[in-house]
Amino acid sequence: MAYKRKRRTVTLEFADEQGEFAGLEVEVASLPLGEFFKLSKAVSKDDVTEREMEMLLGTFARSLVSWNVVEEDGTPVPANYDGIMIMDLDFVLKLVDAWLKAVSPPDPGSDLGKGSPSGKPFPGAPVTMEAL
Repeated sequence: MAYKRKRRTVTLEFADEQGEFAGLEVEVASLPLGEFFKLSKAVSKDDVTEREMEMLLGTFARSLVSWNVVEEDGTPVPANYDGIMIMDLDFVLKLVDAWLKAVSPPDPGSDLGKGSPSGKPFPGAPVTMEAL
């Protein structure tokens, strides 16, 4: 029997939940590693080309699972590339930034996992492996 891979989804979180993004819910899929590296390389440059921006937005659109964005008249904005293209640039860039942070591996310099009270060292000597 084969392992069936299922893409992980995450709900984006915004620091400004009481202000501009109050009530916003955005669910996105994680990125395949190859796409993550391409996007990371493109967005880490100071001069992102139009082609790279289109690649970034297209990849984000394909990863967008759902959102609760509506127009001022209450019309739902589709959670796809067309929906992204009718939104303000600063709004979309904030979403993309939150998405990339959510699917990025933790910074090696962070304190993640340090000082965890969840376990004690294994008692006794470590098990050694020998060739038979």
